[in-house]
Amino acid sequence: MILNTGSPDLVTVFPLQPALNGNSDAYVAELSANGDAFVFSTYLGGSESEDVNDIALDVRNNVYVTGSTVSEDFPTVNPFQPEFGGGISPGDAFVAKIAPDFVQIDRCQTGAENQVVDAGSTIADLVMACAEDAANHGEFVSCVADLTNDLEKDGIINGQEKDAIQSCAAQANVP
Repeated sequence: MILNTGSPDLVTVFPLQPALNGNSDAYVAELSANGDAFVFSTYLGGSESEDVNDIALDVRNNVYVTGSTVSEDFPTVNPFQPEFGGGISPGDAFVAKIAPDFVQIDRCQTGAENQVVDAGSTIADLVMACAEDAANHGEFVSCVADLTNDLEKDGIINGQEKDAIQSCAAQANVP
């Protein structure tokens, strides 16, 4: 979900920006499947005002948010336009990609950090490769089990994280 807010006291969970930074910031949040908890939530904005317009989610659970900003210090990484070019209204357009820092499988939160493990691939990338290569759900679950057993053996994840990833894989609607 997205909203425009000037409120300094919204809940943030695994935030990129934990507090209101300007007059009005974007607020981006994902709720759990049953709607009773935040999976993540964050403010997004610079020292002036932002207006968020739309949100999308890709197959890797990256969130894309579009809007406009009049903040000269809107947070960017590898921007197409590195300096503010707009005026007061409507300002500059933005498209922000918010990639989860934790492994999620079919919107199931594992609590395992999505770390880089193999030639630039993250754990989530390797789980996605299992999904793409599997002919059926059983093959997907088996691939994830093999992957997480290896990651635990190599000391990359612990037993609790392995169990959580395997549990989410078993519950996932993949493939």
